[in-house]
Amino acid sequence: MIPVGEVPSRMPAHDRRTALRCDVYREWHGSSNGHWTSRQDVDDRQGTIYEVAVPYWLRMTPEEAWRRVLDEKNREDVLRVLGALDQWRTATVEQVEALTDVAGLARGRTSLMSALWNAGLVDLGRWGTPWDVRQTPPHRFMLRPAFDTEAHQRLSRGLGWREWHSATAGLGWAADRQYPRHNVLAVEFGLRMSEWGNVGMVLGERLSSWELVAGVEGSPSAADVVLVRPDGLRVLVEVTASINSKIDAKVERLARMLHENPDVPMVGLFVVAPRHDRGHDPTSSMARQLSVAIERACRIWPGRAEAPTKGRIAGVNWQYLFQPGLVRDDARFLPAAFPADGDAWTDRHVLDPAEVALRAPAAFDGKAIIRNTQALRGIPWALREGGVELPVGGAPVRPRRKPDPTLARMMLAG
Repeated sequence: MIPVGEVPSRMPAHDRRTALRCDVYREWHGSSNGHWTSRQDVDDRQGTIYEVAVPYWLRMTPEEAWRRVLDEKNREDVLRVLGALDQWRTATVEQVEALTDVAGLARGRTSLMSALWNAGLVDLGRWGTPWDVRQTPPHRFMLRPAFDTEAHQRLSRGLGWREWHSATAGLGWAADRQYPRHNVLAVEFGLRMSEWGNVGMVLGERLSSWELVAGVEGSPSAADVVLVRPDGLRVLVEVTASINSKIDAKVERLARMLHENPDVPMVGLFVVAPRHDRGHDPTSSMARQLSVAIERACRIWPGRAEAPTKGRIAGVNWQYLFQPGLVRDDARFLPAAFPADGDAWTDRHVLDPAEVALRAPAAFDGKAIIRNTQALRGIPWALREGGVELPVGGAPVRPRRKPDPTLARMMLAG
């Protein structure tokens, strides 16, 4: 293990690099859902026994909030923040600032966070004790897309198609699949890999569906994060906070998908990240249960001789990679355990092509997904190549009831 601040970083001078962000794995306590409120919640409670005291830095009328949201000088920051939340679902303010390179998101009474919340575009949350904004520094709050579809429609009416597509990948705004602790840990893992890892791109949950990244038509399944190695290998990351009856089915679904798609260049990785604030550490027992589930799934869905499933599915413990203020010195290549012959397991580095080889059709273009996603506003800022201009303007947006994923599929194809 080496100090976090000594790891070679793609953002060495950034105020929200990993070394300076809150360690959400260590600091999270209380309910896994956190405690949330929206501007509408506050309005509905006014004059009742459930009335919520709003601090000075959140006091803004909806009219003033919309003026700030629609102000041309704030347009790019608004699109980056909402694009990041749309792709990653839930994140702390610090994480959003790291993802977007938008500084001071929660600074001052007229902050962008305040404007977005008062306009009904985001919800505000915190972990720990029940919601009390007066006890939490603004930068320690969490944000997620609000369920106010009218607010997002109002925003979309003022956007051009090119910038709307850059923020949503053409999938439209959404506020589903919100599991706060799970989402926040997935964001943190994605940010650390985007800062340190041997990756060309990192995609959040909205773009991590099997349908988009693996071409599995009609599949509702999705990874939490997708790491794209520079050669195009996709690593489908599942952050696992608990081991229960559902994990066997989840592992088997992934093993079956790998078995049935031997030519798709991808690997599945389970990251075990249990609660550590409940009086005992279940990491070892969870790792054993996950190992049993993976071994069983690989027997049922073994894959082909040239693409065995046991060479394409692995597990690793969060605490094996990260300790408070420390990180493994080989984290850049992401060490993990793969099942081997019999009951044996072998350690390999997922992001090292010499240890986990790329197997793909001759026509596969590994760089395509990296090139095609550069103009999306929700990707980690650390991975955006210099000189890339983010799209602006375009024809008026005509949101559909059911967005067409065709363009997103083409963007993520190899």
